[in-house]
Amino acid sequence: MAVTGAGLFMLPTAAVQLLLGPASGLLQRQISLRAQLIAGQLGCAAGFASLARWHDAPWQVYAATSVLGVGFWLCLVALPNQVVSAVPAARTGSATAVNTAVRNAGGALGGHLAAAIIVSSTQAGTGAPAASGYIGALILCAAATCAGAFIGCATPRKSPR
Repeated sequence: MAVTGAGLFMLPTAAVQLLLGPASGLLQRQISLRAQLIAGQLGCAAGFASLARWHDAPWQVYAATSVLGVGFWLCLVALPNQVVSAVPAARTGSATAVNTAVRNAGGALGGHLAAAIIVSSTQAGTGAPAASGYIGALILCAAATCAGAFIGCATPRKSPR
């Protein structure tokens, strides 16, 4: 598969986020940030698990990456807003900076772990990773996002002011 073809498989992830972006303000008025974050994590877990299980036909990949897009959108909208709403106004800058640093560190660590799983499945004689390596990496991602949802469930509900 050409690089362009592989990139097109990720198009639904970005397209869904672009299309849903304007709805984020309305969603925040209807559903708590905590619930959005948990739903986003579970959406990501469903997308990763779907890709691990069903990836033989292009429509399966497009469907799973669309689900990932919804999950990513919910998380990327909810988490920064939840961080900002949890701290006094004077601490907003440092709180968002810590959120960004931790998110980037987690992404780097997760990317390296996924790459290690994929590379460890390299087939003798071909040098190419086996499908099992990609499946293992996707399962890791699904498990990590399930853990994120569990942590989200453990966070306190915001008390009414």
